[in-house]
Amino acid sequence: NKEKLFRSGLLVINYEQGKPELTEEENLIVKQYIANGGRLLLCCPAWVWVAYEKKGLERLPFNRITENYGVFLTSDYVTPPLKMIGQIFPSASLTEMNATFSSLIYSNNAEPILLGADHKVGALAAKKGESRLIVWGHNNLLNSEFALKPEGKRVIKDLFDWLLIKP
Repeated sequence: NKEKLFRSGLLVINYEQGKPELTEEENLIVKQYIANGGRLLLCCPAWVWVAYEKKGLERLPFNRITENYGVFLTSDYVTPPLKMIGQIFPSASLTEMNATFSSLIYSNNAEPILLGADHKVGALAAKKGESRLIVWGHNNLLNSEFALKPEGKRVIKDLFDWLLIKP
């Protein structure tokens, strides 16, 4: 619903296997939301889309959204353990995760926030104008064991705080 989306402070999309792709109209609404400074949290293991859905990455709804920021999810895995890095969430720099994340490719308007042992990026934060985006290359940020731990709660709080900052 376009009106609800534009009134909301944040669009959160979590990958679910078998979920329908975004329609052209929905993609247009999301582009308008981004152009109007919208905030997005996308949680998606793109490797699942390729391996289990048997679909190409060009059809991945998440890539259709992230391309607006110069960010692309790949079907490559990030080698665990993954560590929080970067300047955006310095308090989380010691947090490690052992999950299967998709690798992300990004331009200079994005900053890696989760790096694998192979130096591939599993999560990042990006800006486009006043719009903000976090791409989490896994689908269980909010409903995982990590989210129940004190450091996980701190990371999630920091992610939402960064997303919802007003310029």
